Amino acid sequence: MKPKKRETSEKLEDEKKVQTYDNMEGEMSLNKKDSLEILVKIMHNNIRSVVETETNHSESFSINDVQLKKCVTVAYSGKHILVAYPPEREDSQYIVPDSVVELSEAAFTYCNNLERLLIQGNVSYINEGAIYGCKKLRYIYINEDNPCYISVDGVLYDKAMTTLLAYPSGKEDKLYKIPYGVRRIGKGAIAFSKHLEDLIVPETVVSAGEWFFEDTLLQIHCDDNSIVRKHFGENYPEHDMEMMREFNRKVAGR
Repeated sequence: MKPKKRETSEKLEDEKKVQTYDNMEGEMSLNKKDSLEILVKIMHNNIRSVVETETNHSESFSINDVQLKKCVTVAYSGKHILVAYPPEREDSQYIVPDSVVELSEAAFTYCNNLERLLIQGNVSYINEGAIYGCKKLRYIYINEDNPCYISVDGVLYDKAMTTLLAYPSGKEDKLYKIPYGVRRIGKGAIAFSKHLEDLIVPETVVSAGEWFFEDTLLQIHCDDNSIVRKHFGENYPEHDMEMMREFNRKVAGR
């Protein structure tokens, strides 16, 4: 959990950006996509500050073997965090309950019978790595009323389309092109994609989480001007996590 002081500072800074519609150097106006990204980030920060408060003191419980945790704040009374879906369950489809507002990291991990996952409109925060290693998962559906997330051809993104959160491991396409404008590939987002052979990464991608292409035979293609290409050179896409961490440290300081 991030310190609240830092979270508040980031939220105030984002609100200031939305009000002025200027970039960090003040040299040009933010475009519509940047504005949407900031608005979504502000929404996430507000949600996190409410959902996280005292949730560590809430006891976990299970409904049909799905591990949940209560949100104890007044604003989220009766709402839940989905902690863990049972990986051994044989069901091929799961609908996240209406009461769930957050998917924890590793909420769906190695659920090898799961083929379709439906996420409701009430889910307001999905941690990176929430959906990982589900080798038969072919499609992630997002309710169209969800204000924070979107599914594009079964692939999970944040609403502003700046972060790729989860590519279904069982999706049968051999080639996937990440949309231009995406800036981050989330932790484990493309891991275990057994059918995927070629991944096209736009130059807008400037960071990637650990294990994002773990256990794949991917050939990753990116523009010569891409920061990804500049950092990794001919070594990319070798599975070198230290190189990945160094890459993320560099782009974080930009």
